[in-house]
Amino acid sequence: MENNRVFMKAYMTNNLIRTISHFKEKEEFNAFLEAYKQASVNLEIDSFQLHLNWPSFLELIDLEALFWSFHPLNEEDALYSFLLSMLNKNDQQVLLTCLYDQVFIDCLTKVKNLPQIDQTFLLNQIQKKRDLIQVPLVKELFAAPLNHYEKLLQVDPYHTIHDLTLYLAWDRVCINLAVIFEHPSFKSVDGLTTLKECLIESFQHITKQGETAPGFFRFMEALYAILMREENLPIHSEEEWLILCQSAEALRSREVVCDAPYIDKILVDKYSNSKKRAQLILTLDSIEKVNASLKLAEFEIKKLNQEKMAWNYSLAPVEIVCFKQEDQKLLFNTIIRQEYF
Repeated sequence: MENNRVFMKAYMTNNLIRTISHFKEKEEFNAFLEAYKQASVNLEIDSFQLHLNWPSFLELIDLEALFWSFHPLNEEDALYSFLLSMLNKNDQQVLLTCLYDQVFIDCLTKVKNLPQIDQTFLLNQIQKKRDLIQVPLVKELFAAPLNHYEKLLQVDPYHTIHDLTLYLAWDRVCINLAVIFEHPSFKSVDGLTTLKECLIESFQHITKQGETAPGFFRFMEALYAILMREENLPIHSEEEWLILCQSAEALRSREVVCDAPYIDKILVDKYSNSKKRAQLILTLDSIEKVNASLKLAEFEIKKLNQEKMAWNYSLAPVEIVCFKQEDQKLLFNTIIRQEYF
């Protein structure tokens, strides 16, 4: 390998990981490489080093259906019913904060009890995936990130499992809060404001600790549920309302772990003086879905900066290489660039 070649750290969305990992012929991977070469001319880089965040890792080792038995809060849950009853009463901020903590604890407990959240199980899944990949070049592409997680699980299983557990619990907390925020009728929105502030505080606290990077996009979806409440609709300008309506296309399935690396991997401390180069993301998402996601992120960052609680983060530059699939071949579609916002 030539020393003057330029490599860049990159992430992939799950749909692209799923497609590539199931290639059966070398020609399929060669078509992907050719498509990437077309993009790399505009990126001014030769190749990339693939990294996996937690959702991508779980997708690669065939655990995308991890939450099939993990249902969001609903009418059958005593915690859900009690939360709703307290939201219909005034001056319950302290109790609502305790109930928020209980939602978090409940999610942590359920994640810990998932049989897949286990060192031996995950190591076995890694090896199974290695054995299942049929194309040598695909094995090579995924070798380093699989080795990375394998080493983490072997050398430091406690902190690795803890990190994964907290990441997944956060995903479910945001889903549960979104369900609460979508409930149509409350006598007062003060209780919803308390829960929203708990969510914001949790996100910043976990992020500041620096061990687990909670999913920002899932957090955004929970806040989106508040923004779309009927009583909030009159306060949006025509431009804001258009953004919110178009953002519906960006929302991810609640049945699986949220997959939005072109949002989640570019969160930065807005007070940091160091400027980061654009993060590279490869995706099979449509251009419309990518643009809707970016616009929603920009809009919600703006709203978070207006909260009375200090908000400490912004989003760094990103370059998103969009692929498309035609006749079972991956083709280059376009590059979407977003500067600091």
